[in-house]
Amino acid sequence: MRTKQDLSWWKNQKVAIWGCARSGIAAANLLAELGIKSIISDQKTEVDLKNLDPSVEIRLGENVLENASILIPSPALKPSDPKIIQAQKQGLMLMSEIELGAHFTKASMIGITGTDGKSTTTALCAHLLKEGFGIESKAVGNIGDAFCQYVLDAKAEDIFTVEISAFQLRSTSYFPAKVGILTNIAEDHYDYFEYTPSKYKQAKMRLFDLVSPGGLAVWNDYDDRLKDQDCPQHLKLERIGLKTTSHWHCRSDGYYHHDEKIFDLDASPLVGVHHQRNVLAAMATLHHLGLEPKEAQKALATFEALPYRMQKIRVLDGVTWVNDSKATNVHAACAGLLGVSDPLVVIAGGYDKQLDLKPFVEILAKKAKSVLLIGQTAQVLFDALSEAQVSAEIVGSLDRAIQRARLLAKAGDMVIFSPAASSFDQFRDYVERGESFNQMVRALSFHQN
Repeated sequence: MRTKQDLSWWKNQKVAIWGCARSGIAAANLLAELGIKSIISDQKTEVDLKNLDPSVEIRLGENVLENASILIPSPALKPSDPKIIQAQKQGLMLMSEIELGAHFTKASMIGITGTDGKSTTTALCAHLLKEGFGIESKAVGNIGDAFCQYVLDAKAEDIFTVEISAFQLRSTSYFPAKVGILTNIAEDHYDYFEYTPSKYKQAKMRLFDLVSPGGLAVWNDYDDRLKDQDCPQHLKLERIGLKTTSHWHCRSDGYYHHDEKIFDLDASPLVGVHHQRNVLAAMATLHHLGLEPKEAQKALATFEALPYRMQKIRVLDGVTWVNDSKATNVHAACAGLLGVSDPLVVIAGGYDKQLDLKPFVEILAKKAKSVLLIGQTAQVLFDALSEAQVSAEIVGSLDRAIQRARLLAKAGDMVIFSPAASSFDQFRDYVERGESFNQMVRALSFHQN
């Protein structure tokens, strides 16, 4: 793991940035403001550069190094990419945009990773710190806003909550956070890690090697992949879960720290058991920072679910419509469905990532009265659901699924969009997919009597 270097060291380096998306632009702008030489390049020939500092050297149509000593690659580039392997053979220091920001911020950091729930936990921690305790806190990283965009303006008393994907962690070697949170490890993105689950887990667990000595590691008690996992000795470990043996857990009447009740379950407006675990992770974080979790109750009540994550869109003719477009894998979709009890009409399907759909089918068999299928995974899901004797239809597209659900759902039911798949077969990303769902559902009219 690396240590922090002063500005004079950095000014003797040249940094190559591959990718002109949000994080690449933010990294280039930070380096420009600090007077550090960099070149940003992209394999595309047409990119949006309106927010790029005009002093930054640009190359389009290919990724270049141009005598650089440090490479900040786009998280979209796989570790097995031949150009990245070649750069490492040449001795270049591989560094994420997250690590670059960590070298130059005065503020404290909380790092959040996991397959599911990391965006909600990241946003929730920032919300509670700011609204509950008046601490200036910003949610950054994989959640949306690039870390490097804000590091120079932050004060020493501020706290960043940083969502870090496995893609970013694998190229991060300096991130001295006070707290590291791992929401879970489930089957996802195995194609990025050469279909080797152990490499995916290793990238996630890397966060805890980076957290500062004496810091806190938060992970769950319900993940089989963590049962035999050792926590680094330089950290304190606290587990969250639904068992009373967990340090932080839920019972039927509320949230608990050991045997001390913090507040009632209905203190949080978030829907689902999986969101209870996100709240527990935030409570553990506050406690470690010397803040009293009970004092965050009012702030917790004002936190709204992030878009496309078990987001309630509307109630129409007694039917509740919920958008979980962010459920891009089986585990996330199952977590959302398990957290609700209404009779369900489920819209599912999307880009086929070759994931094991059996757990999703098992949950649908227990929870859904009807399933409407779209996208590449529609046929395989239909076959499995038919075998399980679950009512299912292949409708093809999201708009047709919504219209069909409108006819099937009765007052008291919930229509939930739970893809259990990525969006790339029909949409640019889960955001475009989720927004399309929202717009179409909001356009529905009341039934005429």
